[in-house]
Amino acid sequence: MKDMSINNQKQAIENQKQALHLMRFFAQIAEKAGYTIAGVAAAYEISEAPGIISFGICMLIFASLQSQLINIWGVSLSPQTLRIGLMFRALSFTALAYGAVNHSIGFMLFGASLSGLFVGLFWPTFYTMKKTNIEGWFAVEKTSGVLLTISTGFLLLYTELLWVLLFSIAATLVSLTLTFRLQIEPFEQCRGDSAVPPQAYSARRLALLDGAIGESLRMIRRLALLTGTVTLLNINGLFSFALVLGISEALGAIMSKLGWFSGKDFVLMAIFGSFLCIMGNGYWLYGLILLGMSLSALFPLLHNEMKERLIDLRIIDLNFRERNRIEGRVIGAIFASVVYMFGMPLELVFVFIIVSLLVLANTSNSISLLSQLPLKLSKRNVKAIQ
Repeated sequence: MKDMSINNQKQAIENQKQALHLMRFFAQIAEKAGYTIAGVAAAYEISEAPGIISFGICMLIFASLQSQLINIWGVSLSPQTLRIGLMFRALSFTALAYGAVNHSIGFMLFGASLSGLFVGLFWPTFYTMKKTNIEGWFAVEKTSGVLLTISTGFLLLYTELLWVLLFSIAATLVSLTLTFRLQIEPFEQCRGDSAVPPQAYSARRLALLDGAIGESLRMIRRLALLTGTVTLLNINGLFSFALVLGISEALGAIMSKLGWFSGKDFVLMAIFGSFLCIMGNGYWLYGLILLGMSLSALFPLLHNEMKERLIDLRIIDLNFRERNRIEGRVIGAIFASVVYMFGMPLELVFVFIIVSLLVLANTSNSISLLSQLPLKLSKRNVKAIQ
């Protein structure tokens, strides 16, 4: 009888996990099709490079605002917060569809702002509900993302943006409906006036750097590929963007899951990719793929490390990582945008990434470039004694 009860509990937990993943899958369809590809493409079509920049930064500012409000108000994270976030997303795609049809950058930015409110609410809730490590889910997420990203890029070569955005609204509504399958108790959030111990500043720096590195790459990659500065096999800029984004992120997630390389190896790959980009436009494609792959592989490692750090510090702040990471994303996006808009050498972005990676590696316990040194020395000492 006791064994049956345990099995029923395990099955219930597994059913909830599958329901959570299915809900995210439809939200991902909407994200890749409606925001990552169609939304960015529409912003570029209306206002070119300034449109891409303002679209991305507007989303991030409102995501940061939302995550700060969660902290200040002590919002409990639950299936209801997922639903509210997905409602913001559906409204976002509606505004983007109107903006794309009427060539209104104002409505595009309004839609980006609503997507920011979704990001600031959805991801803290999702990661809180997903209690296990994320490597397996993340590999599946990015692998399916390849098909979604590339198929959307291909579709936009032959159909109107409006149809893709309407499809994204439908996928968002399916995701919203699936949240009613989630029977998870609300997670109580600490209020913003709770004292954060000094030991948490290192964890905060880790999240900030993670966000800044990733977003500076995302912004410069959009600008380089969509404006045609860099192309893949002379393919249309939008389709090149979809291919490079999808393939690099999926390869990185799979490599991280397989465990063939350490975190240190991925840091070194990212630094090498940055140096390739610094060498000139002729090497950008290889550098961008290597960078995207490496940062995607580092994501689950840093996510798990952050979770362990907060547990060790006994910090009940469910939004700590996402809040600080989004702040870093704002910094990275603004830096890359300023470099591009003011005609500075684009190599400065990759210098920024290299320096930030070195500081990140020094801050992290899981990807430190020196983490293997004591182990190697100890092994040599053992051999010498023998």
